[in-house]
Parts: sequence; structure tokens; C-alpha cells
Amino acid sequence: MDFTPNIDQLGRLVRGTGGLLCLVLASGLVIWLWPLNWWQWLIVVVLFLSGGLGLFEAMKSWCVLRAYDYKTPV
Repeated sequence: MDFTPNIDQLGRLVRGTGGLLCLVLASGLVIWLWPLNWWQWLIVVVLFLSGGLGLFEAMKSWCVLRAYDYKTPV
């Protein structure tokens, strides 16, 4: 897959901020709700993966949805 840049600086800022927010929220949930039930672990894993994807997109200036010709507003 080719990671040709397809977002601008505003898109990078939005994706990076959202990714960082997801990672902070996931770690906060682990600290606040320990020990976790299975459904709480599921939420933490989804937030962690979403945050990682957001930071990856911000670093590469690349959006997975735009790569598949879906027009995102930012």
C-alpha cells in the first residue's frame, strides 16, 4: 500500500489530537477502573487501536478513508 500524503496540516492536527486523546482516555480508564471486566477491556483496546491509527495517520499525512476515495470533511 502506498502512503502518499493525502491530508493537509489541519487534517494532521485533527488526527493527531484525536489519536492522542484516545490514548490518554484508554490509559485513564485502565488506571481509574482497575480491575477491568471483559467489556471494559474491549473498550480500552478499541480506544488504544484508534489512537494508534490516528497518530500514524498524522505522522504520515495520510488518511485511510481518503485512500479509498471517501471524502472526509477535514
